[in-house]
Amino acid sequence: MKRALLSIGFLFTLCVSSLHAQLFCSIFGGVGSDNAYDVLAIADSGFVVAGSTNTYGAGGNDFYVLKYNKSGSIQWTKTIGDFGNEVAYGISVATNGDYIIAGETNSLGNGGDVYVARLTSAGNLLWTRSVGGNGSDYSREITSTTDNGCAVIATTGSYGHGGDDAYVIKLDSNGVVQWNIAIGDVNTDGGQGILASSDGNIVVAGRCFPATGGAQLLVTKLDYSGTILFSNYYSSHDAFDFFVASDIVETNGDYVISGYCDTSGGSNKNSFLTSITTAGVHNWTRIIGIAGNDNGYGMEKTSDGGRTYDEPEA
Repeated sequence: MKRALLSIGFLFTLCVSSLHAQLFCSIFGGVGSDNAYDVLAIADSGFVVAGSTNTYGAGGNDFYVLKYNKSGSIQWTKTIGDFGNEVAYGISVATNGDYIIAGETNSLGNGGDVYVARLTSAGNLLWTRSVGGNGSDYSREITSTTDNGCAVIATTGSYGHGGDDAYVIKLDSNGVVQWNIAIGDVNTDGGQGILASSDGNIVVAGRCFPATGGAQLLVTKLDYSGTILFSNYYSSHDAFDFFVASDIVETNGDYVISGYCDTSGGSNKNSFLTSITTAGVHNWTRIIGIAGNDNGYGMEKTSDGGRTYDEPEA
């Protein structure tokens, strides 16, 4: 009976085949709130889940990483954090097979900092790194880079051009920050999707509220030294506002960005897909949704060159 009085949250993992048949369902957690925010398929046909837990760990919320085999059995779990709150939102695999995780922490007494951790493939912690200033800085996605390091896309309230800005951080394999750069306008901007592209560069996507008004899709391409190759705003010809959700993939020689947008000037949102060339030229935009809110939060490239899209219904 005591358990029924507690606020209980569980980490829930569902695996389905390409034909939508359920292969297994795994529910894992304790008496606190345990949440999954990202999942990564890996070379051994298993997968790794990143999220947060306040059931286990050092106190408050902690990074929570779980390694599953292909049958859905948990092989190991790892909590990472301090006395405050650490939440993991993105995970990637490095070129040597390590796992790199990005999110946020408030354990350092600032308004919040970007928090990055690296684990071996066996779940052993190699290092953690916090990056930020006196404002609120947080990350939602991370990608591995060909030099065995990683790049993080974040939003910063500490640096940049005023308000919030998109924030890109490049780290080497030891967690040393090689460079960081704020991207945006004088108003509230942010970064949410990142891709290490096949041409050896980094592409990030986010939102921007330029001085001219409205919300626009912001896509920036940088080389591995942090030099901006292009940084473009994309607005709709139909006068609706863009809001990027989370994801960018490379497919058929182009970049495709997923997100959601305001097509009516009201409270309802629709999902969108936008394609641009590797030089930043707009190809097309598709709007997905009907009445109510249709927000897209994830996307994955399929073997036939298409995309699968995560779009919870309202």
